[in-house]
Amino acid sequence: MEAIAQIQDRGYQSDTRLVANSIASATGKYGKSAIKRKCLQKGITSDLFEQVWEEEIAENLDSEAAKLAELKAKVMRKYKIDTWGKVDPKTKGKVLNYLQYRGFNGFEMWRQWQTEEDDE
Repeated sequence: MEAIAQIQDRGYQSDTRLVANSIASATGKYGKSAIKRKCLQKGITSDLFEQVWEEEIAENLDSEAAKLAELKAKVMRKYKIDTWGKVDPKTKGKVLNYLQYRGFNGFEMWRQWQTEEDDE
């Protein structure tokens, strides 16, 4: 334990930096819950994760929207979706599973994408 403390004091190891790097590398590919689960498995506290998450999201709000737009485009290409209102139940299930596997709330994303399409 003493060796770890020395390493942390010198700035060689930082839980905050680890969480920030994890968020940066996984954002757009995985949702908050999946990233949080990976950090918790590495021994990061939930409070520290939430603190760093809020800071990172505040800094990268524009890039977050761009990554979600990329995800939407990728899903539409992968599952050959033209309009969100006319998707058969089997494809919808596949899309929801795809999103949930990556840590996104599939139903929330689906509703958001449908609403965006209806507004256009």
